[in-house]
Amino acid sequence: SHPPNLLRNIRFSVFGLGDSHYRQFNYAARRLHKRLLQLGAHEFYRIGLGDDQHDFGFEGELDPWMEGLWEALLAIHPIPDGLTILPDDSMPEPMYRSRVVSTGARSGTSSSASSSSSHGHFKFPFAHE
Repeated sequence: SHPPNLLRNIRFSVFGLGDSHYRQFNYAARRLHKRLLQLGAHEFYRIGLGDDQHDFGFEGELDPWMEGLWEALLAIHPIPDGLTILPDDSMPEPMYRSRVVSTGARSGTSSSASSSSSHGHFKFPFAHE
């Protein structure tokens, strides 16, 4: 048995994936949620119980749950001044740019392991710009 305040410094939220056709729907998620509370952890956002039987699958619960989760996280950890949240439909600039370089080898392998990226049985040479 553990002390009831063991997780007093923990804030949590749980989302479970399940199927309501099963007798113990989302049992693991519900049990984890209950146990975290018993050990003194603090729930900062409600439990979410995804159901494969939902008309939209588990996403029918996951999508709205995630919207609320982000709001709850922002309330706990606000965005620093001068920064903004990117819109869902935006694509951030890549941190790295790569280009394929020729090594002169016809087999597609490189003699230098440090200048190639392994993918399956082939090695592809690369260089960062």
